[in-house]
Amino acid sequence: MGLYSIWSRNLQIAVVRLHKLVGNAVTQDRFIVVGTGSTQLIPAALYATSQPNPSEPYSSISSTADHDIMLFTVSKCTGHAGSRYGLGVVG
Repeated sequence: MGLYSIWSRNLQIAVVRLHKLVGNAVTQDRFIVVGTGSTQLIPAALYATSQPNPSEPYSSISSTADHDIMLFTVSKCTGHAGSRYGLGVVG
């Protein structure tokens, strides 16, 4: 297993734990996609949902989200667009 695979798996575990702790998104049986903002997350989500049989809001979320595609970005939390990290939960 390469370094990228280990990093990717650890990131996936951390994202799932975070959403479970916060309670803002269902992550069970979902894919975690990572990008540097919506420009990368949307195509990544489309790619993840287009694979048959794969091998492996502007306001606060007030209840647990459970949608086929959910995108989250950190720039909303930091208050500026300089932070371009984002992730998506795809099911």
